[in-house]
Parts: sequence; structure tokens; C-alpha cells
Amino acid sequence: LLKLRLTIAQSAALFGEPVLGKDILNLAMRESKGSQQTCVRQLAELTMPVGDPRQACDLLATQFGELSKPFEAARVCATDSPCWLPKLQDPDPVVRARAAYELGRAGAQDAVPGLAKAVADEQLLIRTAATRALDWLTAVPAARPALKGIVPQLAEQLAQEQGKGQYVKANEELRRLHVKLTRL
Repeated sequence: LLKLRLTIAQSAALFGEPVLGKDILNLAMRESKGSQQTCVRQLAELTMPVGDPRQACDLLATQFGELSKPFEAARVCATDSPCWLPKLQDPDPVVRARAAYELGRAGAQDAVPGLAKAVADEQLLIRTAATRALDWLTAVPAARPALKGIVPQLAEQLAQEQGKGQYVKANEELRRLHVKLTRL
């Protein structure tokens, strides 16, 4: 049940309205006040080791509380693409992924170089978001020259990462994007 709740909370952080951030913070507060035994059991579901059982509820609350950062970024940036561009380098991976999705949805052609860099991120969440954002930008005629310009970079990345198991799924999407871009 906890994995499902965290997945839903992360999805809300990636795509939800900024006002949902308050709900996520309230959820974090509720988790911090849970019973120690319940918190330890829930963390065990996530295969998260708990060194001190007395801190289990705080650790659990942190899992939800960390998701408030993308909501804050969404509140500040809204639909302002220039505001989202630097967020592609944010220390928080969910903020970086949210930035990629927002830039792709906005049709921000000036985001192509940053998104091209993000498809090589170690975090799969960011790779997937950046790949999808670049795919969405193929529908923006003004972005096509920049998209054509990243084809060699994507080909090189795919060649270097061939056989790396951790990137198989993300690179399947990247390979489809690469083919699509070569046909522009």
C-alpha cells in the first residue's frame, strides 16, 4: 500500500497542480505522527533499512515531504519556460523530471540542448521525462532544426550504453526518438 501511495504522490509531483503540494505536506505530517511499529513495517515494504526504529516515522514522512519541492517549482514557474530551464539542473531529481515535462508540454524549443543533456542523466525518471519532452517537441516546427542537431549525440549515447541493463527501458524510448528525429 505504501509503494502505491508513494507512486501516486510522485505522479502528482510530476504532473499535478501546485495546490496539491499542501496535501503532500499534510500526508508527510500524518506519517510522522504514526505508530513506530506501523512505520517500521511500511519501510520494510520499501526494503528501506531502519537503523533506529524510533526514527522510522520521520524517515517515512521524509519520503513524502521531499515531494513538495516539485510543487514549489510549479508554483513559482507555472507555465514560464525560461523559469523551468535552469530547473533541469536542480539537485532534486523529481524537480528535474518535472522541468523536462513542463518544457516539453510548453513546446519550448530553446529547451532542446538542456533536454538532450538530461536524456543522459543517471536517474531513469529524468531520462524518461527528457526523452518524452523531446518527443513532444517534434510537433513544434520551430524546434525541428535543434532536434535534428542532437541526432549524433543520441546515436553516440545509445552506442556507449548498449548492453547496460539499468538503461534498457529508457534507451528503448530513446532509440524510438532517435529514429523519429532522423526522419524529420
